Amino acid sequence: MGKGLTITGFVLSLLIFIPFAPVVGLILGIITLVKAKDNPDALKGLAIATIVIGVVFSLINIMFTLGLVLGFLRGIAG
Repeated sequence: MGKGLTITGFVLSLLIFIPFAPVVGLILGIITLVKAKDNPDALKGLAIATIVIGVVFSLINIMFTLGLVLGFLRGIAG
């Protein structure tokens, strides 16, 4: 279960243009890292990379979405 979940989280954390995909990838990375403590075969390095990439891309995604919403609202206001 650990390897598939780690790879899924990594792929989701890279999908920056899908609104909540990096956040889901970040959550899966954290779950995988917690479960990796018991499993010596787990991909701990990939789980850490998933968390780091998930945090960075989630912040970028939030700023991008906020900019779109604010720009849209400013355009409507005239």
